[in-house]
Parts: sequence; C-alpha cells; structure tokens
Amino acid sequence: MKRSKLHCLSNFLFFMAIYLSAFFSHSDDSPQFPLRHIFTNLEFITSEELFHEYNKNLIVDVRSTFEYEVLHIKDAINIPISSMDFIPTLKNLTDADKRAVVFYCNGIDCKKSYSAAIKARTYDFLNVKVYDSGILEWARKYPNMSVLLGKSMSSTEELISDSKFLVHNISPAEFMQKIKLNVWILDIREPFQRDIKILENITYVSSLDKFNTLLRRARNDNVKLLIYDAVGRQVRWIQYLLEKEQFKEYYFLKGGVKNFVRERDK
Repeated sequence: MKRSKLHCLSNFLFFMAIYLSAFFSHSDDSPQFPLRHIFTNLEFITSEELFHEYNKNLIVDVRSTFEYEVLHIKDAINIPISSMDFIPTLKNLTDADKRAVVFYCNGIDCKKSYSAAIKARTYDFLNVKVYDSGILEWARKYPNMSVLLGKSMSSTEELISDSKFLVHNISPAEFMQKIKLNVWILDIREPFQRDIKILENITYVSSLDKFNTLLRRARNDNVKLLIYDAVGRQVRWIQYLLEKEQFKEYYFLKGGVKNFVRERDK
C-alpha cells in the first residue's frame, strides 16, 4: 500500500514537472495575455523568439501613423489596420518579401495586432504571427532595436517611466472638473474609434503634424491640455511629444473613453 502511494506520488510529480516545464518554456515573461483566449487560432511569437528570428520576419506595425512615428521596432513597416489599403499594401510587401509576417501594436490588451492577423488570413495570408507583448515591452527589452522619435534608442532611460506617465492620468471625475476656461480638449482616437462621443467642444487629432501645431499654439496661448483616447494606450505616445517640448500642463483621461463610459453608466 505504501509502495503504491509512493508510486502515485512519483507519477504525479513527474507529470507536474512536464506540465510546468512546458508552461514556462512557452511563456513570455511579460504579463499574462488577456485576449489570447479569444484568438486561439492564431500563432503567437514571444519577445525572445522575435529577437532571435528578427531577420526571418517581416515586422508590421498596425497602429496609427503618429504612434509609429513616436516609437516603433527597428525596420518595422507601418500599415495601419484602419487603412483602406491594408490588404493591397500587405500584398505588395509579401509579393516582394516571402518572410513570415509578424503584426504588433500597443500590447497585451490591444486588439489591433490580432485583428490584423485575422484579416490577413481571411485574404489567404497564412504565414502570419502576432507579437502581442507590444512595442513598449519590446523597447524595454531591446532599446537598441527600437526607434524613438526618428532616432535609434541607446538606453531604456529614454523611455518615460510608468510613474511619470501615471501621474498625468486622472479619473473621469477629475477630468470633468478640469474642464473650464483656458483648457483645450483633444480626442486623439483614430476615426474608426469615434463612434462614442463623450464631450462637446473637442478637437480631433489623428496626425503628428496637427498635434505639433496645436501644441505650439497651446504653449503660446498658455492653455492646459486635456487629452483622451479609446482605452488609455495612445496617450502614452503623445506624452513623448509633450515632454520633448517641455509642456507641463497636460492631463490624460485614465482608461480612455472605455473607462469614462463605464464610470458614467454605473
């Protein structure tokens, strides 16, 4: 009986070791991926795999052009998923370059890279993968393989820290309280994301040139900026432009429109 129990325990530990080994060998060391269970039919690639297979992949950034211009993976090609020419452009690229295509966007809760892979497969692009750790995770791990504001990075110190980002994030209630004279409200969502309107008297901004123009005017007029996006991700890239110009009076809507609506409808 004792031998039987020991045998069962031994088997249990053996299979647990196999399970844990498999789990850790296939996991990325970034946070868990909350959307993968929805997109189970896609192929994913980790940060380490993409780094070691960098030259074997055609890397495509599917975010907006202004996000790409702020920070992107070195040699990545920008094809916004919102573009009407997404598939034709992808076809032209893959006709000339037969490497596997890797899509990426802003990170683990950004759907754009998953949507890009699904759309590509719908049009018979079968050799596609998703790098869902996202651009910030990549830049933190491989700064020398990242481009920030048009220049190759040399250190992670060039990245804005989480604490510096979060200090400019305010709740929906605080955001509303700051709407007064000498304040401009900027909606930086992409056009396809603007189905929900939460405020009046706003300015839509979806290009780097327009934002830089508004930023110069805001500084000259000594106004504060209240900025929001869809889920609180895109504002992170806007902050690099604000800090570069040493603009101080700005606030982001924490969690974007998604969080605003959730709080409003409670």
